[in-house]
Amino acid sequence: MDRGAGVFDHGRAGAGRRPGRPSARPAHPRRGCRGALGSDHPDTLVSRNNLAGAYGAAGKFGRAIPLFEQNLTDCLRDLGEDHPITRLGSARLTYLKWISS
Repeated sequence: MDRGAGVFDHGRAGAGRRPGRPSARPAHPRRGCRGALGSDHPDTLVSRNNLAGAYGAAGKFGRAIPLFEQNLTDCLRDLGEDHPITRLGSARLTYLKWISS
């Protein structure tokens, strides 16, 4: 194994950091998945599902349900109704609506 390229380097030279160590600052600190990967990327859709789920778990149904609904619309458009991410988002939205009523 080449000790000069670590798991977190992804082929980028990092001035002032040790090889194999993650950078202290992310490449895009405020952009998140949507900015770095795009709004239709599966990782972005999963992250938004997780965020909506966290809102729901905290009892913030007014924030969770609209986020789940928007994300489900995006999943249906970008991934299709049979994709596992779409099915998970739909099930979580249904459950959240049920427990919030």
